[in-house]
Amino acid sequence: MIPQINYFFLLTLSFISYVNSQCTGAPPAFQNVLETDEPGYELFNITSNNAVWSFEITRDEKVFKPYFNFDLHNETYYFSINQTLDLEDIFNNTGIRLTSIMMKFYCKSSGLTQNYDYFLGVTEVNEFPPNFINPPFVRNITEDASINTQLIVLSEHAEDKDLNQSMNEIQGFKIHDYVPLRLDGQTKFEMPKAQDGLIRLKTPLDYETMDDKLYMLNVSVQDRGGLMDYALITVNVIDVDDQPPEFYYEGCQTKPCSIFYQTSVADDYVGDLTNLIPASIFARDRDTLGYPVSYSIVNGDIANITDYFRIDEVTGVVTIVRVLKDIDIASFSLTIKAEEVSTNRHSTSTFLWVTILGRATDGPSTQIVTQLVRGEDSTLKSAMIALGVIIFIIIIVFIVSIFFVRKRYRKPAISPLDLSPAGSEKGTDDEDLSMSDSDNWPSPIPPGKQERIIASLPEGRGSLPPIQYVETENETPSQYHQNITQSTLQRTSSKRSRKRNRENEKNEMYDGTREYEGTADCEFYTNKDKTKIKQSSKSRNVELDPKYWITVDNNY
Repeated sequence: MIPQINYFFLLTLSFISYVNSQCTGAPPAFQNVLETDEPGYELFNITSNNAVWSFEITRDEKVFKPYFNFDLHNETYYFSINQTLDLEDIFNNTGIRLTSIMMKFYCKSSGLTQNYDYFLGVTEVNEFPPNFINPPFVRNITEDASINTQLIVLSEHAEDKDLNQSMNEIQGFKIHDYVPLRLDGQTKFEMPKAQDGLIRLKTPLDYETMDDKLYMLNVSVQDRGGLMDYALITVNVIDVDDQPPEFYYEGCQTKPCSIFYQTSVADDYVGDLTNLIPASIFARDRDTLGYPVSYSIVNGDIANITDYFRIDEVTGVVTIVRVLKDIDIASFSLTIKAEEVSTNRHSTSTFLWVTILGRATDGPSTQIVTQLVRGEDSTLKSAMIALGVIIFIIIIVFIVSIFFVRKRYRKPAISPLDLSPAGSEKGTDDEDLSMSDSDNWPSPIPPGKQERIIASLPEGRGSLPPIQYVETENETPSQYHQNITQSTLQRTSSKRSRKRNRENEKNEMYDGTREYEGTADCEFYTNKDKTKIKQSSKSRNVELDPKYWITVDNNY
């Protein structure tokens, strides 16, 4: 019995010892930490319960183990950060783009060891704003650059020190307004896509029309956290040899200057022409390149013009080398050309109008003045065309406006029928103008008066028919006149009464209160075989109607 008790005691003691040596608690399977969390930040803690805990990092342990602490204090293990897990520093020092760290934790007690997997994610933080590399930027572009010429790609000149594992940290670029507006390059340049920041030319450049010869672009870069940086781009427009020379003098009011010259000489004069109007011949390069100009006489209104005139190709001084006595006209012109001494050899021409003193002349022709535009650029022509188009549009708008105003405010045409106080209806007019039953119409003039009126006329004397006497007993002359007057009034007022009757019939409604004479025919209302027959004045037989009888008094 005693051995059995000892065995049971030993078994119980062994079980208690095993339970006391079990690992209590376990690290979480997954945790996350910011790259900016400072040293001492606690991740988790575990009660030791007489067990020994340890950990290891499955990859690059020598690099990352110094970043963590796992210490025992008062029977509790604390797992915390020893160094900030700065992703940018780790990448710069080791070349590792860190996103997470895999670890294993071990619990050892009473000769038994248990292990636990632990995953620690490292979250990036937008610590740094994006920035342009070595701003401000300066770019040069020639005035003859074609549309869509690339100026700069900003993505090649910007960076963000934040390390983004999933995508580019820089979100995009943008062009902003620049002050003063006359230098704002947004009118000439564009950025089709914000992602790469490519800026290109969108409209042609013209160096000669620019006052400042440059444009400014105010650009920015933004990261995915909303942080921004700004920079300026100075765009210098470079002049090229694309303009012909111009004949010029101080005080010329046009741009480019367009002039012709005039002079008067005696027919026996030989020598330099010094009295030219408006000034001595001078031409200059319209481009800032400043190429020299050479002069020559191309042709003229007289044959063998170079036998009479010479021009210095450098100074432009014109000289008469032969007297003009054998020239039989009073005035003529010389065509003078100015040509750049350059690869492109741009040139322009003008005229010298020569008048011989003592001879009648009308001055330079309109054709010569018009031809001054030869060899010039199309600036003046374009301006005149644009002005003509604007004037044409204004005239069209003016004509259309007058048309709509007249159409809106004109008075409607009024026919004579509209002036009638009672109005008119087609059906009524047709009945009034009908000649049917005209023999039964009452006469507004008594028959006796009609005969006296006819007899008073020269053509009616002696031609009257014999008077027919009808003897009446019931009617008096007053009744006759009453019948005539009543019939006449009925006839003249029929037009208005018909219209009023029609309107009254439309507005009249039976309300159950009106009484009518006579008895109601019930069969009429119950019979379904009824036909509506409209009875007009034409269908009525008025021949026997007493109100249309004409009674002649015996006195007539």
